[in-house]
Parts: sequence; C-alpha cells; structure tokens
Amino acid sequence: MNKRKWVRHISGEGGVWEIIGDTAPNVQAWPVQSNAGILMLPKSEFVLCELPQPPEQWVDVTSECYIARDMTIFHEGVDTFNGPYRRRKVHLYELKLNHPQSYIARDAFIIEKKVSL
Repeated sequence: MNKRKWVRHISGEGGVWEIIGDTAPNVQAWPVQSNAGILMLPKSEFVLCELPQPPEQWVDVTSECYIARDMTIFHEGVDTFNGPYRRRKVHLYELKLNHPQSYIARDAFIIEKKVSL
C-alpha cells in the first residue's frame, strides 16, 4: 500500500501539496500536481508534513440535558461524562438593576457534544 505524502512551505504559510510519484534522494525537488500541470517544488523551501486535520466541531446541547437525582447530567440517555461530551466553564455577569455600574459575577457550565465529521 502506497502511503500518500504531503509538503508545505517551511514558513508554514500557504497550502499543502500532495507529492505525486516517488522522488529519489538525489533529486532536489518535490513533484506535485497543480492546475497548471506538474510542479517541482524545491526541497530547500518545502518540507514533508502531515495532512492538516479539520478543527473539531462542538455543538451546545445544554438545553437538551437533564440532571438525575444523583446529580449526573444526561443527554439523550447518555451520561455526559462518557462519550463525545465536554463541559466548558463560562463566566456570566449579571447587572444589578438598582446599580447599573455594578454586576454580580457567576460561573456556569455549558455541555457540548462533539460533531462527527
């Protein structure tokens, strides 16, 4: 099985290019495919890298959760300490009605579920 290889500019900027074919160690360029055809990117400026993974995506499910008598938090029947869940602590600031310049700081937790990609 042929493993795919990728290169990126040493600065980390720009895109990632898939190497096509095999390159001999004495060849000083990476062959990559572009819209214009095959390009030879210099090995002195492009290095091997991993294909970047998309960032994780999370959705707020707090309003869909319920708390059992033992204070366990469930979402769709699943204990949120298990599975693809995380808790995020957020700071809330409640303005006092009789003193608009002052507020009460409180902490709360949001339950988020990881979205499969």
